[in-house]
Amino acid sequence: MVAAGAVADPTAPGRHPALDVALDGRVAHGSDVVVVLGDARVAARTSWFGGPFHQLRPAAPVAAHRGDRLLLQDVDGAPLAAGLVLDPAAPRHGTGNEVLIRLRRVLDGLRGAPAPPPDEPGDEALAAADAALRAAGPAGLVPAPADAPAVGFLVRAGRAVALGDTGLHVHARAFARAEEAALARGSAGAVRAQHLAQDLGVPAPVAAALLAQLVAERVLVPGDDGLQVRGRR
Repeated sequence: MVAAGAVADPTAPGRHPALDVALDGRVAHGSDVVVVLGDARVAARTSWFGGPFHQLRPAAPVAAHRGDRLLLQDVDGAPLAAGLVLDPAAPRHGTGNEVLIRLRRVLDGLRGAPAPPPDEPGDEALAAADAALRAAGPAGLVPAPADAPAVGFLVRAGRAVALGDTGLHVHARAFARAEEAALARGSAGAVRAQHLAQDLGVPAPVAAALLAQLVAERVLVPGDDGLQVRGRR
């Protein structure tokens, strides 16, 4: 355990149990952060799974319990996000439908959400919806009524993104690709729908919906000359 006020050396040897957490804001995959849990401060690296779900891979053992509240800071002490511990002793793992469904159910339980209905989409329906969204790429799709429950569950689990009230849904990986393209454009100036449409090979209305979602997620902000990357001057 790390002493109060101390920060573990992120280069220290050894692999310690990770923390699966739900955060109130997305933290970029692979970020170096400081986890604040009570009086303890521990250096860690992030892994983003989708939606609010992340894994924190600490440089030292962390004393935590399911449901504990935590804060994340950058290495300079600036706040990044707050959240809840879902699994205080998680193995280091990647993302996938099973992981996100498990974490969503833990989070719902901590928040006192009602138990899932008996007709909750099964694994086969979820896998089919996930595959359809992957195939659609950044152009997205409007799910058929029969597929809507599975797509809705993937959205709640962070595996898919609903683009406002357009009815369009995109896979989380496709949305991440759109975000990368928008950030690349934003590194040199304003981000516009016609440019993103060209970069992704999608119709301009779809590009506009993707940009609107990036604004809703505070990745982009309106500027004097169009949309800009948040924090860029």
